[in-house]
Amino acid sequence: SGLNSYREALSVTGQNIANINTDGYKRREASLVEVSGASGGITEISSQTGLGVRVDGIKRSFDEFLLNKARNARSDYENSQNFLNYVSDLEETLLPGDANISNAIGDFLSSFHEIASNPTDNGPRIITMHNAEFVTDIFHNTVSMTEELMTGLMIQTQQAVTELNNLTTSLAKINRDLISAGSNAQNALMDNRDAILDEISNYVGITTDLANNGTV
Repeated sequence: SGLNSYREALSVTGQNIANINTDGYKRREASLVEVSGASGGITEISSQTGLGVRVDGIKRSFDEFLLNKARNARSDYENSQNFLNYVSDLEETLLPGDANISNAIGDFLSSFHEIASNPTDNGPRIITMHNAEFVTDIFHNTVSMTEELMTGLMIQTQQAVTELNNLTTSLAKINRDLISAGSNAQNALMDNRDAILDEISNYVGITTDLANNGTV
């Protein structure tokens, strides 16, 4: 029993070495347990020598707590990075440089002081009219660019929702397969489930319900 058990454990080690570069593969570990002796009867004591050792199961060996922390950290990073990108695009739209709304309004209001200082001069009046047209054009351009930015954001959001729904559908299918699969196939299925959860973490935080049920 010892030779058979450790031969299987050695095969598990070989499987780990063979899949060292396989994406999503979790290291396996053979769990060994004692084969207890036969129980005794009314007039006899059970054998204490035991019957050797056997492989109780082959399980994945990793820290699930750290893995979930890493997924949630990745989710927070992706959300923060996307927010930063969108805000940066909006900032570039509203404040593209010297020709921004704030400066245009400032120049427009300053031109009124020139008119007040020289009420009989037509030059400041003409400049004020040009500044008013310039402010109007900047507002129109800013609104148009903001709407384009919003449209692009909505399209990206819809694409992300579609991708997330596909991932959660695949996750639910794997969870159903895990229920009906034998012990030999469960480790591979759970590796596939972890790979899907890693992709989902790019969109939302991972919870226990999501991992177990595959629903949002």
